[in-house]
Amino acid sequence: MKNKQILSLLLAGCMAAAPVVPVYAATSAAESEEALMQESEEILDMQEAPVQESEEDLNMQEAPAEESEADEQDNTPVYKETCEAFFPEFLEKETLEDSVASLSSDPVQNFVSRLYSNILGRNADPNGLAAWTEVLKSGKEQGAKVAQGFIESKEFQSRKMSDTEYIEILYDTFLGRDADAAGLKAWQNVLDSGLSRMHVFRGFAESPEFTQICQSYGILRGNAVLTEPRDQNENITKFVIRCYQLCLGRKADTDGLNAWCSVLLNGQNTAKEVAHGFLFSDEFLKKNLSNSAYMETLYHVFMDRNPDSAGWRAWIRAIENGQSWISVFNDFGDSDEFQKICASYGIQSGKGTFVGTEQTWQQAYAEKIQEYEQKYGVAGITNDTETYPQPFMSGLSYMKLVNFKENSQPQLLLVYVDDWITYAEVWNYTGHDLTLLASEHAQKFNNLYIELPTIDGNTYFASHQYPNRRTAKVISFDIYGYSGNDFKKIYEMIDYTRLDSANTINGKEVSDDDWNDMYEKWLEASHWSTFGEIYEGSWEEAVSQNQATKSLLGL
Repeated sequence: MKNKQILSLLLAGCMAAAPVVPVYAATSAAESEEALMQESEEILDMQEAPVQESEEDLNMQEAPAEESEADEQDNTPVYKETCEAFFPEFLEKETLEDSVASLSSDPVQNFVSRLYSNILGRNADPNGLAAWTEVLKSGKEQGAKVAQGFIESKEFQSRKMSDTEYIEILYDTFLGRDADAAGLKAWQNVLDSGLSRMHVFRGFAESPEFTQICQSYGILRGNAVLTEPRDQNENITKFVIRCYQLCLGRKADTDGLNAWCSVLLNGQNTAKEVAHGFLFSDEFLKKNLSNSAYMETLYHVFMDRNPDSAGWRAWIRAIENGQSWISVFNDFGDSDEFQKICASYGIQSGKGTFVGTEQTWQQAYAEKIQEYEQKYGVAGITNDTETYPQPFMSGLSYMKLVNFKENSQPQLLLVYVDDWITYAEVWNYTGHDLTLLASEHAQKFNNLYIELPTIDGNTYFASHQYPNRRTAKVISFDIYGYSGNDFKKIYEMIDYTRLDSANTINGKEVSDDDWNDMYEKWLEASHWSTFGEIYEGSWEEAVSQNQATKSLLGL
C-alpha cells in the first residue's frame, strides 16, 4: 500500500505538469494559495512515515498504485510516457526513490528545483526555492529569464568551468539530454570565434526543446534578456571580431568589442568607419608596417583574399609616388568586394564617403619642422666666436627636401644642434605618418654637419670638428654617405698636429701637407668653400635654403 501511495504521488506530479497554462492561473490567488497549502500538508503527512523499498519494487511497472484495478491499468502508460518525456534526468541520473523524494506536487517548484540541481549542482535552499517559485508564479519572469538568473549568478560563475563543461550543462538543462559530439563541436566553434557564453546560452534557452520542458512544468518559456551590445546581433559581432583578427592580429577584448558593436548597432558608424578605427588606431600604427605589409592587410580586410601581383605592385607605386595611406584605404573601402562582405553581415558599408583626414607629405613635413622648432628652437649666429667659434647656436639649423628615392615624393633632411651635439635626420612620409629613414650625430665638442653634392646616387654629409680655442686641439673631418637606407661613415680625416701626433686619413698616417690638401678639397666640394670669415655668407645660404623649404611646404 505504501508503494502505491508513492507512485500515486509521482504520477500526480507528472500529470500536473502537462497543461501549458499553470493550474493556479485558473483560480483566484486565495484559492490557489489555499489549494497549494493543502497539498503541501498532505505531502508532509505522507512523508512523516518514510518507506524503505527495494529497487525492484520501485521499478515495477506491472504493479501500479491502486485506487481501483481499472484506474491502475489506465495510469500505467501515462506514467511511462509523461515522466520519461518530462523528467528524463531523474530517471537517468537518479534512482526512482530519489526522484520521488525530490518531487513535490507543485510543478513550478519542481522546475526551480531542477535548475538548482542541473546548473548549480546542489539541492535548492528553502528561501531560494520559495523566492524563484514566487517569481514564476507571479508572472514577474518566465522560464528563460529565471534560468538566466542561475547562469549569471556568482555561484555559477565561480565554478570556472571549461567551455566543454559549460556547454554540457546547457544541453542537460535546456535540451534535457547529453551533448552529441557534432553539437558540442559546433557550439565550441561559436565560442572559439569570439562570441560570448551568454550568446550561446540564449541559443539553448530559446530552443524548441526548452519550450517543451517549460510547458511540461506548466510555465511559459519567455526569452533571455541580454544587455551587452556584443550579444545583440551575431552578424555585427562577427564583423567586429573579424576586424580584430585581420587588423590587430588578436582576439577582441570585451570592452572594445562592446564599444564597436554598439556604434554599428545604433548606426553611429558604418563598416568603413569601423575599419578605419582599427587600421588607424595607435595599436595598429605602432606595428610600423611597411607599405607592402599595409597593402596586404587591406586586401584581407576589404577583399578577403591575398593580393594579386599586378594590383599589389600598382598600389605600392601609387604610395611611393605620394598617395597617402588614408586615400588608398578609402579606395579599398569603396571596392565591390567590400560591398559584398558588408552585405553578408547585413551592415551598411559607407561606400562613397571619405573617412579620415587626408594629409599630404607637404603637410607632414611642415608639422615635423614646426615640432622641431618648438622643441629645439631655431639656431642663430653667435657673436662669441672667441669662446665658441660656431656659425650657429643650438636649435634647428638646416632643412632641405631631398630625393633619396627615385620616382617618389622627396624626403626631409633636418640638421639640428642639441646640447652641443649635431644631429642629421632624414624623414620619409609613408602614406600615413613620418618614418625616420636614417639618423646620425657627431658626439664631439664644437662640430658642424655639411651637406656635400650627390655623387653616384648617394648624398654625403661631412662632420667637421674644429678646435675650441680654450680646450680642444684636434681637427677632424668625417664623411658620411646616405643611399636611401642608412648613414655610413665612409671617410675620416684627423689632424693631431696640435697634440704632436700623426695626421691620419682613413687610418693611415700622412704629412701635414697631404692632410691639408685633402681637407681643402672637401671644403671646396661643400657649401662652405673655406673655413673662417666665409661662414657667415654660407650661413645666409643655409637660411635661404630653409626659407625655400618652408615656402614649398606652405610654412
